Amino acid sequence: MIALTLYRRDWGEFDQMISVYTRESGKLEVIAKGIKKITSKNSANLEIPCLAEIEVAQGKDLPRLTRVQLVDAFKNIRSDLAKIFIAGYAAQVLDKFTLSGEKDEKIFDLLLGFFNFLNSESKIDPLNSINSYLLKLWGLFGFGSELNKFSKLQPDALFRIINKSVQAHNGKPLPDFIKNAKVLGII
Repeated sequence: MIALTLYRRDWGEFDQMISVYTRESGKLEVIAKGIKKITSKNSANLEIPCLAEIEVAQGKDLPRLTRVQLVDAFKNIRSDLAKIFIAGYAAQVLDKFTLSGEKDEKIFDLLLGFFNFLNSESKIDPLNSINSYLLKLWGLFGFGSELNKFSKLQPDALFRIINKSVQAHNGKPLPDFIKNAKVLGII
C-alpha cells in the first residue's frame, strides 16, 4: 500500500514506531525493526515527507513494517528549511488529530497534494500555506463552514482562530506553528 510518513518515535534501542497515512487503511502505526541501525536501508525512505510503497504484517502485539519502497522523497522540500518545517507540521497535525484505522481517502489526497504543492513551488508564504492546509483539513473533519468565514483575516490571526476552534472541539491545541517558525527564522 502507498503511505505518507506522519511521525516517527523511538521504540526500543534500534526500533521506531512509525505513523503513516494510507489511502487504503487510513492512519497506521507500525513497528520498524532495526530502523535506527546505521545499516538500515529503510530509514531514509520513511523520513517526513516521504511517499512510499509499504508492506505490513501482524507482529506479536503490533503490526510490523516488512518492506519499504520509496516512491517520492519530495527532494525540493528537503532542500528548504521552511518547507521541511511546514511539511513536518502538516504531518504532525494530521497524526495528532486522526485515529488509527480511520480511513478517509480525501485526507490522504489532501496531504499528498500539500506535499506536492510544497515540492513544486519555488517560493511559498509559510503562514498562508499552513492556514490553507488547516482550513481544508478541518473542512474534511466537518468544521469547514465554521472556519471559512475567517479566511480573509491576516494569517497569524487566522491561525489563532483555527487553533481556538481545534482546541474547543478536540480539547487539544495545535502545536504552536507561529512561535516555532519564528524561532527557526521562517516567518
